[in-house]
Amino acid sequence: MESYHPDPKGGPPVHYVGKCDKMVYTAATGEAVLTGTPQIQQDINTIQGESSTVIYIYRDGRMRIDGTQKTIVHDPGPDKTPAPTPTPEAQ
Repeated sequence: MESYHPDPKGGPPVHYVGKCDKMVYTAATGEAVLTGTPQIQQDINTIQGESSTVIYIYRDGRMRIDGTQKTIVHDPGPDKTPAPTPTPEAQ
């Protein structure tokens, strides 16, 4: 499953990739329901549920998770980490 949701800050759409045993999508509401060890990845971050976890994804980009889940944040390493943007006070 791949999904693009509008960025609430007006930037480019946010890209999500997911996998699960079963997904039910309702076109009328734009809701996707993932069951059976669902997993959602956005950039380097992953949310992974257990077999009984249900993840609801809504058209506006919101997500609700019922059940046990863990969030995995990957460190891209020093050569892939973006440089911080200087603030006006630091200049």
